[in-house]
Amino acid sequence: MSIMKIPVTKGKSAVDINTDDLPEDVYAEALAQGLKVLLNRGMSKITSKDIPDEDTRKHEAMLVAEKNLEALMKGEFRRTASKGDAKVPGVVMTEAKRIARNLVKDAMKRKGIKVSYVEASEITKAAVALIESDPNIIVSAEANLRERAAVDVSIDVT
Repeated sequence: MSIMKIPVTKGKSAVDINTDDLPEDVYAEALAQGLKVLLNRGMSKITSKDIPDEDTRKHEAMLVAEKNLEALMKGEFRRTASKGDAKVPGVVMTEAKRIARNLVKDAMKRKGIKVSYVEASEITKAAVALIESDPNIIVSAEANLRERAAVDVSIDVT
């Protein structure tokens, strides 16, 4: 699958793990533990203090879990940022999104889709997904910014 950066809480860093190298039973357990965390999100208000009846509390917890599962199946869930991941500076991400949007628009044109008929937010969503799947876009953005910084602009903008 991929190499993942897994944060080590007390180590204040992360460990790289190639998921392809994990034994199948270890991978299954890791997946089960991760899904357990994702399905149990959003249950902080389901307490005996807020909901005194245990059956009602269990019912509410299952409703939240089912809602979380539905969101997971649609790919709509909040991703957590790892402190082990190097945060991409905003200027680099802006350039990466510009590049990715252009790539998405080019792909749409090749498929015969008229770009002006597609909402900009949908193009941006596709661009963000493209950046997440292809880290080379960030590398290209950094290179573009270095090249742009090297160009001496000798124009009086006042």
